[in-house]
Amino acid sequence: MDEEDLIAAVEYSMHPEPDFLYTSRYVSRRQGSMITIVDTAEVAEHLQEILWGSLLLGAVLLVLLWFGTRWLILVMTRPIEENLEMQKRFVADASHELKTPLSVIMASAEAMEQDPQPRWLQAIITESEQMNHLITSLLDLSRSNGLKDKQPVNLSETVEQAALPFESLLYDRHLSLALDLEPGLTVAGAPEDLIRLTGILIDNASRHADPGTAVSVSLKREKDRILLRVTDTGEAIPAGEEERIFDRFYRADASRTRAEGRYGLGLAIAKNITTGHHADIRAWSHGGQTTFQVKFEPLSEKQKSRPSQTGTG
Repeated sequence: MDEEDLIAAVEYSMHPEPDFLYTSRYVSRRQGSMITIVDTAEVAEHLQEILWGSLLLGAVLLVLLWFGTRWLILVMTRPIEENLEMQKRFVADASHELKTPLSVIMASAEAMEQDPQPRWLQAIITESEQMNHLITSLLDLSRSNGLKDKQPVNLSETVEQAALPFESLLYDRHLSLALDLEPGLTVAGAPEDLIRLTGILIDNASRHADPGTAVSVSLKREKDRILLRVTDTGEAIPAGEEERIFDRFYRADASRTRAEGRYGLGLAIAKNITTGHHADIRAWSHGGQTTFQVKFEPLSEKQKSRPSQTGTG
């Protein structure tokens, strides 16, 4: 310290002003005739750096917290928004599908008043049957969402039981049925749902298979999974639509499927059934063949101890 700094420090220590810690340059302490003077400029500078750094860090953390909270809210609400959107789309699609047969029924009924003919009555009967099929499918779709009570099911026998009745239908469509089922494979589930799942996949394959070909159904155990595969040779799944085909009311050719009395609900029901059984379903087309595969989880030892059952239809 030079002489001027020393005089200033002594004067300040003799007559200190009330101040906050380290906001002045000097800190003094008197003990009798002895005065201790500490130059706190360096300490104050470090404290200011810490203060500004803390403020800057706090501001950054507040910004990150705001963006993080906003992102978390979006993530948490996205499933709700998607579910609401799916419900709105489902109601709109169902309303649209019901509107067509209702319009035909109303028009046919009005025509019968003016000109009673059997063809108007037949149109009413046909459209009523289609509406009944649609409503039944919607009820099945709703029921397949709520699988609660599971039991050991002999999947080998269940798939065979579901597949054999399709032989005559496939024969009428100039197709054959090829079964390759490993015996004794069991899963936990609902027999009637597994029969329905197998029937949906075989029926879907038969509608897209080329005449003169076979619809193949295989059931194999591979490592720790049981794989059900239904394969046909014919019309391929449109590229990029492998996931969408399981959406409700999805139809690659809406005009043709509506004329056949199909509403694009079969594969959606199959998807819900597999979800209820904690299974995974996927589909792909390659080399002129289309395959639907369902991957089941094996039974636990506790589940295996319960008696195995097959479906009763």
